[in-house]
Amino acid sequence: MQLPRRKQRELLLQLLFSWEISNEVTLGDRAGLLMESLEVSKKNVLGMEEKFQQIIDDISHIDEILAKASLEYSLERVSLIDKNILRIAIFEILTEKEEPKIVIEEALRLSKKFSSPEAVSYVHAIVDEVNKSERALLPV
Repeated sequence: MQLPRRKQRELLLQLLFSWEISNEVTLGDRAGLLMESLEVSKKNVLGMEEKFQQIIDDISHIDEILAKASLEYSLERVSLIDKNILRIAIFEILTEKEEPKIVIEEALRLSKKFSSPEAVSYVHAIVDEVNKSERALLPV
């Protein structure tokens, strides 16, 4: 059974966070913990591997866009959880051409659930800025 998009984003966030902390641990090693914490099947965890790998493969480009949008903070000052929430949102804007309203709402939801209350406005501002700048580059 396909996971709802919300649950997919939560799973992807946890995959990225665990990769960031210990990138020598394989996805297979993380599967058990994620299955238990998110109450999903191994099939669902492994099904997110492609999207996870796409983000990792393009992380330099994603972080470059994030750094441009985040003029007030260097990426080193941004918490790992917020950075990964933003990476997912930027990936969705660039690659999946997700509706801007959905990307912003989901980034805010993830921020409220997994980060601090202060981070919500920061995440909102960055996703909105990236959305505007990337959409401006699209042909009319």
